[in-house]
Amino acid sequence: MVEVMTKELSIVGLIKLKESEMFARYVVAQETKASASKHAVQLRDRHQLFKERKQRLKEMKYEDWILSMDISAMCLEDQTQYGAMQEEIRSRYCKSSSTANLD
Repeated sequence: MVEVMTKELSIVGLIKLKESEMFARYVVAQETKASASKHAVQLRDRHQLFKERKQRLKEMKYEDWILSMDISAMCLEDQTQYGAMQEEIRSRYCKSSSTANLD
């Protein structure tokens, strides 16, 4: 009887050992998944920031082109249109620079 019980307890111990090893592997796998997910979110955020900066650079180049235009040689309609655009850009830059000075 003692021999049978010892054998059974040994088997149960091996099963528990395998279960704990499997659980440890599961925990490591979950941590790896979480880490990969966190890294993917960071990459997505960096990519979005890059896209936003690239878009802002395009806008700034366009605004610089508008500001550098000589509207005096244009027809009255174009002078009105581009003059208003230039004033809007200048006023926005003046507001942003005065706000930056307050910080």
